[in-house]
Amino acid sequence: MKNNQVKKRRRKDRTWAEAATLAIQQSPTRMLGIRPILHTIYNEKLKDISMNKAAENVLTTMLNHHAQLPNCPFYRVQGRNGVYALKESWLKSNALETNLNNSQDDSSEVKTTDSESPSVSD
Repeated sequence: MKNNQVKKRRRKDRTWAEAATLAIQQSPTRMLGIRPILHTIYNEKLKDISMNKAAENVLTTMLNHHAQLPNCPFYRVQGRNGVYALKESWLKSNALETNLNNSQDDSSEVKTTDSESPSVSD
């Protein structure tokens, strides 16, 4: 899902993967363990969750599964148990999509301002 669409989604509608992606993106090191990801999701209200063992188990299962998929933004950091980071290729492609969407939004605003005056024909 595109980055700007992820930010616009209401937190009830966010998936665990989207919330974890946003949590890792907010980290200055771009890598976090499972519990820090969970705490960021809870504290920043990225997803409506309760802080309990069930939420941690769901997050752990999701991260373990998604880290094995080729098109997922996560990977497991080698040599560090339970630490996940975002793939550089995903970050670059996501940044390109964001730039393209911003430039398309700017050009669409220009088009609407040019055609604001409706033509009236009698």
